[in-house]
Amino acid sequence: GSDIGFDENLSIISEDVKTACGFKIQTVTNTSIKNDMDGLIAFLNRPNSHIPTFSEQLNEATNGGYLSGELNLWLGESNVGKTTMLCNDAAYAFMNGYNVIYFNLEMSKYRIMQKIISNVLNIKTNEINSMSPSFLSEKLEEVSKSDLMVLEYPQDATTVNDIRNYLEQLKRDYNTRPHIIFIDYLNCLTSSSAANGDYNKYLNVAVDLEMLSHDLDCPIVSACQLNRS
Repeated sequence: GSDIGFDENLSIISEDVKTACGFKIQTVTNTSIKNDMDGLIAFLNRPNSHIPTFSEQLNEATNGGYLSGELNLWLGESNVGKTTMLCNDAAYAFMNGYNVIYFNLEMSKYRIMQKIISNVLNIKTNEINSMSPSFLSEKLEEVSKSDLMVLEYPQDATTVNDIRNYLEQLKRDYNTRPHIIFIDYLNCLTSSSAANGDYNKYLNVAVDLEMLSHDLDCPIVSACQLNRS
């Protein structure tokens, strides 16, 4: 005779199934214009509902910056500075007290960290080489008490599920989660499901990222490379 009710038992089984099978069981929810204005106002004013960008004009246009629970994509051709822009935004979020995770799929994690630190401390990238690790850590601690992690993943061999699994492990092992996630960049990810052609592949990746952002209630910022043609 268990004291656990049917609904609670079903919830436990559902969580076990999701963990074992590695997929998300979607739950449909609703809101009502007549009965749920409290919920709407609470949602709009929840902590960290917007993470500001480095651009005042963009923050004004978006009512505060990147919205939690949504995928934010920057589009640009090759060699126009997409990585630099993402690094600038990551640095700005860190400087404003947000915990940042930067998933890098194109270059060395140390090159990305070098770009971000250069922005945070307002120094040239080659000046970092001559600094001692302790001095560098002390200067960064003076700027922000938050954390910024850069993770290096293999290009064209990483799926959104790989990213999801890492974030779930981070929460499970350290009871922590990022306020904002950067992914450099969407075209370097591969689809977890079969896709015909690049368009369908990147569409699948974008949908998976959007679902991840929604599940975490955390903004995901990435870039997408456009063909010059």
